[in-house]
Amino acid sequence: MRLILRSALKDLRRIRRDPIALGTWLGIPLLVGVVLMALFGREEPKPHGLLLLADRDGTLVSSLLARAYTQGKLGEMISVSQVPLAEGRKRIAAGDASALLVIPEGFSQAVLRSQPIKLELVTNPAQAILPGMIQEVTAILVDGAWYLQQFVGEDLRRFADQSGSPPDAMVAAASVKFRHVAETLRRYTDPPLIEVVSGVVRPGAAPAVNLRLLMFPGMIYMAVLFLAFGLGADIWEEKRKGTLRRILATPCPVTHFLAGKLLALAVVYALLGVVALFTGVYLVGVKAASPVLAVLWLAATGTGIYLALVVMHTMAASARAATVVSNIVIMVLGMLGGTFFPFEMMPQFLARIGRLTPNGWALLRFREILAGQAGAAAVAWAFAVLAVVLGLLFAVAARRLRRNFAV
Repeated sequence: MRLILRSALKDLRRIRRDPIALGTWLGIPLLVGVVLMALFGREEPKPHGLLLLADRDGTLVSSLLARAYTQGKLGEMISVSQVPLAEGRKRIAAGDASALLVIPEGFSQAVLRSQPIKLELVTNPAQAILPGMIQEVTAILVDGAWYLQQFVGEDLRRFADQSGSPPDAMVAAASVKFRHVAETLRRYTDPPLIEVVSGVVRPGAAPAVNLRLLMFPGMIYMAVLFLAFGLGADIWEEKRKGTLRRILATPCPVTHFLAGKLLALAVVYALLGVVALFTGVYLVGVKAASPVLAVLWLAATGTGIYLALVVMHTMAASARAATVVSNIVIMVLGMLGGTFFPFEMMPQFLARIGRLTPNGWALLRFREILAGQAGAAAVAWAFAVLAVVLGLLFAVAARRLRRNFAV
């Protein structure tokens, strides 16, 4: 146990003496988070459109119609701009807005007198979502005006026939009737007697994804791969300086020496995980359901990738050949394993292959842990599989160091 700690402290001191390399490895998640935030922003992307309104009526009723487009959540997606009719037609023809709504003269009188009137809505065919939303809202407002006329149309016509201010008695009678209508409707709407649950199934339509949240976990594993690649070649430095030969000449087993190196590497990976999660939560908007478990998973899987690279290095004839081979392996794993490109953006046959790669499998489990989708049994099974793989790789690496590589 003492040799394990001494070996770990030795490696940690050597890593600390190269702050540029350490800062580069730990800075990858931070750099990626800043880039993703600059490209996509931290908030959820929302569509936003512009409705040009040519109000030729200029009455209270027409202004109420205009305000209906900017209420509640709809107001977060649609801005209304009052424009002259000629300017509105010119801008919508140039694609400078989502839609143009023309309210004709006499609109107020037509609504109050239950007379037919025509609203003109011109939509922008270059936009797919917002013009349709504006069209649906307009249709709902038209239906609402019709129902209003059915309930209180007679009272509205009396107000429209008044040349001046209506008498107090008429206002009071209309107020009482409006209140009775509202109370009658409330019996059906609060709470609703009929609840309609609807859904739209679109065959073949992929669900909308957030590229920022989709790409960030893969970028973290890019740092994991680069860190393993950078420290994997250190085994040749241990051989060149004679550290391995001295270890073999002592009664202490080489497994203690290798375990110390893994312990030091696990500490660095844990630090990388903390920086990555801090960046993800506060810059990218990632919701980490189990941050401690996520850091442990990063440390364990990163150690496994490092051990696999150590085995490859011990099988190479020279340090140069080992660097070339491990570089190729890291690049292939990064391309296929969802590190450089998310699985959702890859062709299906490549994504199926990538999910079977070591880093691809680890990345999928990491995403499940972050999202809180992995249950206790699934997490325990994943760690058990990882422990078996780590044990096998450790045994092979220790055997290579003891019998072939050190001499």
